[in-house]
Amino acid sequence: MSAKWKLLRKALLPSARKEPEDPETEAASIHRHAGFRLIETSIAAKRELADEVVETDVAYHISPELSIVITNKTIAKTAEMLKKASESRVDNTGNICIWPTEEVLAFYCKQRPHLFAGKRVCEFGAGMAGLAGICIAAVSDASQVVVTDGNSQATLTLTHNARQNAHLYGNTQVSAECFVWDRSLEMDNYANTHPDTGMNELFDVIVAADCCFFKDFHVDLVHVIHRLLSADGTAYIMAPKRGDSLDLFVEHCRKLFDVQIRQDYEDQVSEKNAIFIRDESHLYDSNIHYPLLVVLTHRQTNL
Repeated sequence: MSAKWKLLRKALLPSARKEPEDPETEAASIHRHAGFRLIETSIAAKRELADEVVETDVAYHISPELSIVITNKTIAKTAEMLKKASESRVDNTGNICIWPTEEVLAFYCKQRPHLFAGKRVCEFGAGMAGLAGICIAAVSDASQVVVTDGNSQATLTLTHNARQNAHLYGNTQVSAECFVWDRSLEMDNYANTHPDTGMNELFDVIVAADCCFFKDFHVDLVHVIHRLLSADGTAYIMAPKRGDSLDLFVEHCRKLFDVQIRQDYEDQVSEKNAIFIRDESHLYDSNIHYPLLVVLTHRQTNL
């Protein structure tokens, strides 16, 4: 069992909380810190559903005039959910919560709507929330935004979130899709077999938050970015280093892309990182909490 699954199991299953901590699990922990808190939030509604599911509507106040409502589902039967994820080899962490890096990516995109104007945009690994992709659709003049996740249960809530914010999108077309990263993907074949989805054309911009932890998925993720990114497109991948996980992902990227790694990409994020290191070192570890920005473009060849 990987460190991230050990962490989630320990945090969410009462019987697992009695198990001794190990360094790998401790290094995976991000929930011991509250995150960067860049976007003000409030609880809009809360509902208790069947099968011990709690559904919460959280309003993300992007600006005084603009709020995005994201529905989160907290599922008590986490053991069954984790078991299914392990068997299917599809990352299920997007069903657990909105991870802090997603908020940082949404904030970064909110500050730069010009990056998406007139562009086809896709968010990979959007989980149940799709906060970054929905934020792009709400604040920019993107022509199309597709928010995706490989987990079918997460995609159900993701579809709901995309639809309930439709009044914010203007002329931007927005859809949610279940899309599994696959190293065997060929774009022509995929477009032919999925003609009615938003995934049947190349994208000008691809964004992803915290999708690099599971090393087994690195090759698949890099491959689909390479296949789905247009010739002059840009991918913005945001993730903490988490030991050697991000470094290994970047190694795969360098085989196909020109790569930039940006540590200081947003003043407010850098400032909070410095404050957390100084004042909250008992909770905060930049290695597992501070997301770096990896920017990918297709490698240019001299003709």
